[in-house]
Amino acid sequence: MSWNWQHATYPNFTYEVENLADYEKDFLHKAGIIHGSLKHISTEDQDILKVDLISDEAYKTSEIEGEILRVFTLLKMAMAVLGVPYWKRLCLKV
Repeated sequence: MSWNWQHATYPNFTYEVENLADYEKDFLHKAGIIHGSLKHISTEDQDILKVDLISDEAYKTSEIEGEILRVFTLLKMAMAVLGVPYWKRLCLKV
């Protein structure tokens, strides 16, 4: 698989909107679920959920790019960026 910047048409990509409609609909549905969920949990739990979502996305992105990252490291980085104290993540019931 080649990188985006290696394609002949970079950065002027074209796409068919119809081919992406189902993906967009699914994304918007899931984003709505997350948004609604955040309204019903405490601020501390919101912070933990945000950290988990960001670190999970970073992990999946690293897999796509063929890199191996430690989940613990990603959690710590996401917490630092969001300003979430480390002890909050330790208190999460899994």
